Amino acid sequence: MVTAKVARKCPNFVWRVPVFCHFYRFTYGCRTEVDNMTAAYSSDHFSIDADFISRFSRLEGTNVRETHWGYVIKGTEAEHLRVRLAQVASCFLGGAFLISAVALWMFPSRALSAGFELHLALTCVFLAIGFFLVRYGTRGTMVEIEVDLNAKELREVVRNRAGRPSLLGKWAFDSFGGLFIDRSKLSSGEAALMLRYRDTATVVEVASGPLARIENLRDRLGRDVFASQLR
Repeated sequence: MVTAKVARKCPNFVWRVPVFCHFYRFTYGCRTEVDNMTAAYSSDHFSIDADFISRFSRLEGTNVRETHWGYVIKGTEAEHLRVRLAQVASCFLGGAFLISAVALWMFPSRALSAGFELHLALTCVFLAIGFFLVRYGTRGTMVEIEVDLNAKELREVVRNRAGRPSLLGKWAFDSFGGLFIDRSKLSSGEAALMLRYRDTATVVEVASGPLARIENLRDRLGRDVFASQLR
C-alpha cells in the first residue's frame, strides 16, 4: 500500500531508486579497485626506494652521496652548539666592524681634521676584520670531501645553510702517497680514514665512523684514487 501511494505521488521515484543503487555499486567498486592498485604501487615503490638506499648506503658516521662526476663523502655528526654560537657572534661582531668603517666617514670634516691617513687606515682595518668575521660566520661548519672521478681530483669544501660551497683545499689524485686508517679512536668505537699527501707528514681526514664501514670506504677510495695512477 505504501509503495503504491508513493508510486502514485512520485512516479519517477520507482525507477530512480534502482538506478541509484546500480550507480553506487559501480562507483564503490571502482574506488575499491583504485585503492587496491594504489596500495600495490605504494608497496612496490617503497621496495624500490629501499633498494636504492641500500645500494648507495648511508654509512653510520658518514654519508656517501653519488653524483654524475663522482661522489661526496659528508660527515653526519650533529652541529655543535658551541660552534654555532661562535658563528652567530662572529656575524654580529663582523657587522659591527663594517658599520664602524662606514661611520668613520659620516662626518668628513672631523675625519679630515683628525688625519686623513689615520681614518683611511682604520677603515681598511675595520673592513678587513668585518669581512673575515662575516665570512666565517656564514660559511657553515660541516666539511665535505668531493671525489671527482672525471677531473681526478679530491676537494675539501664546507657548505653554508644556503648550499653555497667554500673551497678549503684541492688535490690531484697523483699527489697522494698513501691511504690508511687511524685506529687511535677505537676505544670510543670509531676509526678515521686518512689520506697522506705524497711522502710527507701532511694528512687529510676523509671520514670517521665504525671500523667496518671505514674499511669498506677505504677499499672504494683506494681503487678510485690509486688505481687511476697506474693507468
